[in-house]
Amino acid sequence: MPCVMALSLSNPVYPEGEAARIPILRAMFKVLLIEDSLLLQDLVGGILGEVDGIDYRGCVDSEADALLHMEEFQVELVIIDIELRQGSGIGVLAALQAEPERYGSPLKVVLTNYAHARAGNTRGTCTCRVVPAAED
Repeated sequence: MPCVMALSLSNPVYPEGEAARIPILRAMFKVLLIEDSLLLQDLVGGILGEVDGIDYRGCVDSEADALLHMEEFQVELVIIDIELRQGSGIGVLAALQAEPERYGSPLKVVLTNYAHARAGNTRGTCTCRVVPAAED
């Protein structure tokens, strides 16, 4: 069963307090996908490329490439896979938390199929979770 992601910018659902962090949607909302699966790169990237109001900035497949990209081109949303070709999504999240002045403070969506694989379900399911911003 393929992983399906639904995006709705007109009626979004956010963790408590997160809606206040969202910039008023302007012409384009810059999004970076951090994913090493070619299937999910095509699927999610294709969806993002078709959504009005989204400026899909492409996909990177490693922690190092993600951090280089975000340092040069800050985005408003990152969609992060936990398991990457090199490094991890956890490392990306840690860097974003530790150095917001360097990488920006984008909203974070985390994708993983880790829990399903550990439970013996290997049918290609995935979990999507919006990570709330840390309290300052």
